[in-house]
Amino acid sequence: MIELGIAKSKNEAINILRIWKGKNIEKKLRTRRSDELG
Repeated sequence: MIELGIAKSKNEAINILRIWKGKNIEKKLRTRRSDELG
């Protein structure tokens, strides 16, 4: 049961990291686009 809990928390951490990375990539793309327009 403890191992299952660890696996769950690991998956949650991975999901959070993916979402965070995705948001950072979106921000970078937006700033890059605005730089090109400006």
